[in-house]
Amino acid sequence: PLQAQLQRTRCRVEIAKRAYDNAIRYCQQALALGSKVYGDSRPEVADVLHVLATAYRGKEDYAHAMQNYKEALEVEQKGLGAVHPSIASNLRGIGLTLILQNRGKDAQPYLERALGIMQQSLGQDHIRTSDFYLLVGKNLLALNRVVDAELPLRRCFSIREKATDGETLRAEARYFLGQALARLGSYNEALNLNVVGLELIERAAKRSEARVAYNLHAIGVILIALGRSEEAVPYLERALSIRRNLREEELRANLQRLAETQFALAQALWVPARG
Repeated sequence: PLQAQLQRTRCRVEIAKRAYDNAIRYCQQALALGSKVYGDSRPEVADVLHVLATAYRGKEDYAHAMQNYKEALEVEQKGLGAVHPSIASNLRGIGLTLILQNRGKDAQPYLERALGIMQQSLGQDHIRTSDFYLLVGKNLLALNRVVDAELPLRRCFSIREKATDGETLRAEARYFLGQALARLGSYNEALNLNVVGLELIERAAKRSEARVAYNLHAIGVILIALGRSEEAVPYLERALSIRRNLREEELRANLQRLAETQFALAQALWVPARG
């Protein structure tokens, strides 16, 4: 059992390093050991299957990711019952795998079922449940179901404001709720959420420049919507500077965001000039 746990831990470490081939190898070793010790129907084996699925998802091998998440889900439902956080984690994994294949509509039932399980097992206001409110809300935003997205995003915001001092988690909740409110036309509330969110993320212990850029861009776009284009310019210029200087790997993932900031800055500069 200890050797199987060690291999599983190595797998998690390799996933964090994005060394997915190494992670898959360690997980397969852990799975063989776990099956030998526990049999194929124990939650310990399901946990390895879940980690293996996550490694495949990181590698963009979505077919194998889905297969392993579903196998883990089947094992856990037999051993843990219908309501357990581990089951919610596998449902979330399936949902995320579908989202990465641009199948957000198919993902939504899995995400909502996962949220329901977290509400029942840990409680509606548990900090871990906030992650599932956020995921449901984000996917609804992506599906342009903005009105439906507001409630889960507000619940996430409320929990994180009360339950944690973590600046990054609080800033994330503020950002996505602000996105929903801005799209609903509640610009002043959205602006306040993002201004405070920017302050939080800038003083976070592990500051992410990419996340700083998200908030700066959001503030700039909201200011334009409020007719305050001149005020928007410095926020957008700083967001653009950050996005241009991201590491190559991050830049590839943010090319669309870079283009969006360039467009918003051009819009902010053009409006005063036109007047």
